[in-house]
Amino acid sequence: MNILYFLFGSCLGSWICASAYRYDLPELKKKKRSICSICHHKLPFYDLIPVISWIHLKGKCRFCHHEIPFDHLLCEILCGLLIVLCMYLNHSLLMCSLICVLVYAAYTDMYHGLIPDRCHVLILLIYVLSEPYDLKNQIIFSLCVFCVLYLIAYLTQALGYGDVKYISSMSLFMNLYALSWMIKISYFFS
Repeated sequence: MNILYFLFGSCLGSWICASAYRYDLPELKKKKRSICSICHHKLPFYDLIPVISWIHLKGKCRFCHHEIPFDHLLCEILCGLLIVLCMYLNHSLLMCSLICVLVYAAYTDMYHGLIPDRCHVLILLIYVLSEPYDLKNQIIFSLCVFCVLYLIAYLTQALGYGDVKYISSMSLFMNLYALSWMIKISYFFS
């Protein structure tokens, strides 16, 4: 069963990575089918099998032989493993959805230097649908986090405004202690 979860997760990872890559590229956004970003050749279905196709093609386009970024493979493997872990821990479909939104936000930020507003809306929607026991207090906490971080970003420019929105959105799922660790870890990796 874990193999099926991994395959499902890696398919999601492939779609997430392609969507994140195309987010701010109008010439690729219009295309319905998957194409090579260099030669714009339509990719056949057998070149789109997550993980296996990348390995089989040795990380290169079948047509122009340009390298397919390694982070595409990593996204497929990461999402596959996260979905397996989520199912193994008996988390809900909402938690799997949250994982997908977070991976999409991370990859869009990596490719384009921004986190789409739809990610924040989806995080809020997932939080509300998860039927939290203390909705009102957690939303107040999140708004306080937003105000403090916005003020820090405005005065020091040590944070970007996208980071402020992202951390505020994620604070819905965390207490102050966990949030402080998230900020420390993200600062370390930036």
